[in-house]
Amino acid sequence: MPIQHHFDPISRLYTRSSEQMINPRNPETFLPIAFATQDPLPELQVDQAAQRNNDDTAWLVVEDHRGALWNIATKEQVEHRETGPIPDGYTSLEPSEFDEWDGSAWVTNNTELIKTARLKKASEIKSSFSQSIATAVAANATTWNGGMDSALALDGAVRIAEQLGATTVTLFDSNNDEHVVDIATGKAITAAVGVDYQTKFAQKQQLMRAIASASTEAEIAAITWS
Repeated sequence: MPIQHHFDPISRLYTRSSEQMINPRNPETFLPIAFATQDPLPELQVDQAAQRNNDDTAWLVVEDHRGALWNIATKEQVEHRETGPIPDGYTSLEPSEFDEWDGSAWVTNNTELIKTARLKKASEIKSSFSQSIATAVAANATTWNGGMDSALALDGAVRIAEQLGATTVTLFDSNNDEHVVDIATGKAITAAVGVDYQTKFAQKQQLMRAIASASTEAEIAAITWS
């Protein structure tokens, strides 16, 4: 069957192709269809469309950038619905988060990219540090709350008991169970919690310095809490 090509009655843009239907009253002919033609479609390149001219005698080739366009000043995406050249102030090139328009293309602002990556990684490391110091610390066959506040509380209890001349001190573990231990053991428990905190704090500071000195996104991404 011969092929006919349909076009929109308003925009006159090509829409689809179909086989012609035989006229049942005259099998030697085909049914006439409005807004369709047997004229072959033109060869189209990227960003081109076929459009039927107004007197229905030929196909035209028009620019076609319908779809997503981006504002080169704000990077806002819009849906472009008209054929023809790209409107001034817009591009069909999609920008990334840190791109800026240089007049003909998007160029990545590496300063902002690295700054944001550092802030994000620093927040990630601080969160990991907070989670780590919240982990209970094993000492004297039990576990104790980790972190600086816990170390200071334990140290304070031991110091007060020692200043009062006591030979024992009452401490509370991570389950809030009471333990009566001698002063030396109390100091050992305090030291274990304090060392755990100081070790993790030093690790955090080292990673923060690594973040500050990293010069590429890949270097920043490689920094992890372990």
